Amino acid sequence: MIWLFTIVGNKLLLNVGDDDNEAGIAAFDLKTGATLWKSTTERASYSSPILAEMDKKPIVIFATRLKILGVEPETGKVLFEHPFGRLGPAVTAANPVVIGKQFFITASYGFGAAFHDLSQPGAPELWNVEHPDRVAAVLRGYADAGAQFLTTNTFGGTRPRLAMHDLQDRCHELNKAGAQVARRVADRHPGVYVMGDVGPLGELMEPMGTMTPDEATTLFAEQMQGLVDGGVDAILIETMSDLGEVEAAVNAAKQVAPQLPIIATFSFDTNLRTMMGVKPAVAVKTLTALGVRVIGANCGRGTDEMLIIATEMAEAREPGTFLITQSNAGLPQLIDGDFQYTGTPAEMGEFAKTMRALGINIVGSCCGSTPAHTKAIRAALS
Repeated sequence: MIWLFTIVGNKLLLNVGDDDNEAGIAAFDLKTGATLWKSTTERASYSSPILAEMDKKPIVIFATRLKILGVEPETGKVLFEHPFGRLGPAVTAANPVVIGKQFFITASYGFGAAFHDLSQPGAPELWNVEHPDRVAAVLRGYADAGAQFLTTNTFGGTRPRLAMHDLQDRCHELNKAGAQVARRVADRHPGVYVMGDVGPLGELMEPMGTMTPDEATTLFAEQMQGLVDGGVDAILIETMSDLGEVEAAVNAAKQVAPQLPIIATFSFDTNLRTMMGVKPAVAVKTLTALGVRVIGANCGRGTDEMLIIATEMAEAREPGTFLITQSNAGLPQLIDGDFQYTGTPAEMGEFAKTMRALGINIVGSCCGSTPAHTKAIRAALS
């Protein structure tokens, strides 16, 4: 067994992977060997933890078997987590690469890579109450560019995701506020609708994890109630990878807002499958059986792969099903010490024409896109 670690002060931090004893990560005293703290139940990978800085405070980044974690070295408190990895063939052996305020991580067996920005600490949803003018300005930029659907600033608005920032008890408040901000912008732009954005819980469903379908449905329903109370026009369940989790989210939407349309999208970023191995055709058939009428894909690895995914979804859809695609603006590249998406608005406009020819009903954009990309899409489809 290879044990990889990092040293911070008098502590040795190790990705133990002992989920039975709630010691996925542990810290030991360098002099005595005593256990100073234990944190999480995540399984181990082959990657060494890396010391970085977030909000002028030290943070240790761990790549575990299924997540990327940012941990406070003094206490073991998890400051952030992002899904990364899978239980099938995938090996996270490379260490995270920290460049300034960003870090990059890869996994083999075709799983891919991810990068994250540490310069924006805290929950974005908190801006819905602390900086609603800034959130509104972003949304206004897309509406002015021709967007017909605005998504609320609530992607991480479920209780488990907010708990990473000690905001779990403000779930309803933050989601309602996010919906109200988007509602005010949309009401000033005729023909623009508000989609209540719901992202993954950040927890694995049974049997790979401990989250039960009933628990997931309850958590999703709590978030959605805030969105509905804030005045959304539809529920957008996006960036999903697990069929059980998306079913729980759909059930929650039916309970909380049976009158509203449900839109559900998966992220097929692992060899044209989701992180949990779901293929595009299977996603379409499963969501159709659940009664979802608007189905699609978002995020991913750029327009080239999105074209393949959209083609498979179009071939699998039944009459009466609408399809949506929201591709990233290419793939991020390291340019002058900063990760940048290189997909241009012109390229996104041409891609929109291709989607329309394929029969895709709604074309949007995801990571790396700007109002300029939206303007190009609108012009291409007008």
